[in-house]
Amino acid sequence: MSKHFGSKYNSQLAIREAVLKAEQDDLRLAFVTPLEDPDLGDDLRTRLSKRRLISIKPWENVKALFKARNIDGSVFKNQWLADVIINQAPADGYAIAANGFLTAERLWQEALALELHFATSRPDAANIIEWSLDEKQVLLLKKMDDSRFKDVCEWIEQGSESLEALLMK
Repeated sequence: MSKHFGSKYNSQLAIREAVLKAEQDDLRLAFVTPLEDPDLGDDLRTRLSKRRLISIKPWENVKALFKARNIDGSVFKNQWLADVIINQAPADGYAIAANGFLTAERLWQEALALELHFATSRPDAANIIEWSLDEKQVLLLKKMDDSRFKDVCEWIEQGSESLEALLMK
């Protein structure tokens, strides 16, 4: 039998208590924690599978969603893209990545569609003006945290004229 505990295990003590309880109840334990291996004592690590914390690799999950073998490495700096792609995946899934390679363009297209309802990965001035006429869509942009907003503006700016970048800001 297994049991999953949430991300409230943000201390060594909380993890120790959960491990002891799971052992007493003869249960397997899976937990999410912001802690790193060095944060845990040796005795606690010996109780873990593979004697270490196993990190979740969101980009591997993204590859699986698109049945891709490789991903354009330029997107790895934008961790939130993986989170959006995974957490907002459509019920019928994503179209398979062409040739098994998932491009930055494709990932941005999906993320911008999910997050801001843009119809293209690189909106031009006309797209942005048309998009901005819908107050609900503009509100999505206003609710976006500063870091994400900056990433979106940089992405659009990379592939456009300065007018598009100016309109986003």
